[in-house]
Amino acid sequence: MEDTREVQADQASGSKASGLDQVGEMPGRMVVEEQPAGSLPQPKKKPAKKGSFDPEKLSSYFTENFAQTFGLEDVDVELEQASLANAPMNTNNWGRVGDFVGLIIWPIGCSPVAFRKKDVPWRGGRHMLDGFKSYDEDSTKMSYARYVSTDEIKDLRHLQLNFALAMATLEMDKGLVMPRELLAPFVSALLPAGPMTGMSLVVLFAQSDVVRIERHKDEYSVGLDSRVWRAVPSFHALVIRAIWDLRQLSDELRGKSFEVRLECDTRGDRAKARARGFKPLYPYPGQVKKREWRRVVTEPPVIELPEVPSKPEGQACEDGADGGRLDAPAFVISLMAQDWLFFGEDGIEWTGTQHIARDVQVNVAKKDELVSFANRYAKGLKTEVGVVRRLKSFLKELETDKGLWVPEEQIAEGISESLPDGPLTGMVLASLASFGGAISMSISAEDEYEVTYDGRLAAGIPSFFNLVARMLWDLREMVDSSKGRPFKVSFREVNHAATDIYLLPVDAPVKGAQPCPGTMEVKEPPEIVLE
Repeated sequence: MEDTREVQADQASGSKASGLDQVGEMPGRMVVEEQPAGSLPQPKKKPAKKGSFDPEKLSSYFTENFAQTFGLEDVDVELEQASLANAPMNTNNWGRVGDFVGLIIWPIGCSPVAFRKKDVPWRGGRHMLDGFKSYDEDSTKMSYARYVSTDEIKDLRHLQLNFALAMATLEMDKGLVMPRELLAPFVSALLPAGPMTGMSLVVLFAQSDVVRIERHKDEYSVGLDSRVWRAVPSFHALVIRAIWDLRQLSDELRGKSFEVRLECDTRGDRAKARARGFKPLYPYPGQVKKREWRRVVTEPPVIELPEVPSKPEGQACEDGADGGRLDAPAFVISLMAQDWLFFGEDGIEWTGTQHIARDVQVNVAKKDELVSFANRYAKGLKTEVGVVRRLKSFLKELETDKGLWVPEEQIAEGISESLPDGPLTGMVLASLASFGGAISMSISAEDEYEVTYDGRLAAGIPSFFNLVARMLWDLREMVDSSKGRPFKVSFREVNHAATDIYLLPVDAPVKGAQPCPGTMEVKEPPEIVLE
């Protein structure tokens, strides 16, 4: 009996504003009905006729160059004639029957179909397809494409036309629109201009192994790259909705429910290279056990998104993460707490005797303002590379203070699991600022600091407040104007939702956990006493 449970994909927490509301009006989704079989149109010299934008027409999502390159005189008719959505599908050696969904998503990372950013321009409030990255027809890749779908794929052009059909269909779906500001920098860097839409979602799928799909009867086994899953809000729901949309092109599958089994996969080569240790922005859906998640889908899931981060006004870029002003030492922490810079994969490496900052990356979304921001607090910084080097120099100096070292076994497991190998050191302590602002710093007056911290750090790290005060002393020693001068530091607990992704719960205070001192007056580097 068909399962009629009404299920919607579990969404990341946040407001219920749709991507369309946050981006602007986009065209509606269309279902392409089956057309009579016909011979595949051959390239013609005459370009497609120009016409006004019609959200219900496939031709509205292709440039004139695309139509001319593929010799399409009537884009709508000829794409529907080329469609393989209703073609007989093959059964593989494991008894799994292919479908149009698998043709578009599963083989894309290894098939002769790929994109450059310029192939998908953003024009008039929508993405359009201008072409594909040029590939020679590879018999091995084409054979594989036929193996996972249908033997009716005639040639590379035929395959590309079906990708074009799928991309236009997904671009019509307003529910797939997502503001670019919600994406992690490494994902944003992969996509063409404009918000993420159905068409640019396929460009993301084109990265090697970002999404893998296998179908067995009415169940899809979907492998999602764990970095992308947690870098795009509701990414699992976007993939499910894309599957739903592509199924609507098939007479056999249209409107029918199906089951999805989602699993994490860390094999995506391109995503891994781009992310390089990216710290997650969004949680997995619901309570994922063993990183596996199942749902029966009876309708396209609604994509609920968190709020788009507001841009600072006026001189707000001078402020600390919680609104305070900065000086040079607080600036170093704010580079991480405000997401100007972040650590890549193995960004902090333990050599056996010390930590080294190997990979510090610039947040692409804030790149244009980074140098201007940095020069308010540090002189002579002309490039992003210069800012990165300056941060590394501060971190390297912090690492030399052995008084900041805490053995790993004395730190709560909920914190130590997120830290680099080796003990907690000055470099690692400062890097906690990049954990969604788990530590942030600003100045309330000259030589007076306010530090905000996540409560788990105080409970899970012995002598936490003395460690932070000593770290601040060390940072001031690196600046001539503050070297050797006493200062005050006030502590305030602020638990940011973003930090929950990095730190696990701390069940009980560790031995040596320090109660919050409120305000400390620091006249010399505090001594760290570990029990």
